[in-house]
Amino acid sequence: MREEVANGHQAYVVCPRIGDEEDDPKKKKSPEDEAEKRPPLAVLDVADQLSQGR
Repeated sequence: MREEVANGHQAYVVCPRIGDEEDDPKKKKSPEDEAEKRPPLAVLDVADQLSQGR
């Protein structure tokens, strides 16, 4: 991505979340939800990482 941007091209990053969100209390949790999973990345997290050149 850095190389493409350095060459004047654009790059897009798609994230499934915008920021910290609380779980919807109406949503039923499946056994899979209860398992330890890494939460999907949020735009706010990724933007911070990209601005630091990571």
